[in-house]
Amino acid sequence: MEVLARKITYEEFAKMDFPDDDPFLYELLNGELVKKNASSGEH
Repeated sequence: MEVLARKITYEEFAKMDFPDDDPFLYELLNGELVKKNASSGEH
């Protein structure tokens, strides 16, 4: 995955393709891509 030094738009975020087995959640906050740990099955 590439690291961006600029803010991205929702349209760019919507076009991103993340692997199905990726254990993280991604959010777009104020133009910045934020990677978060997904909640566990026990959560």
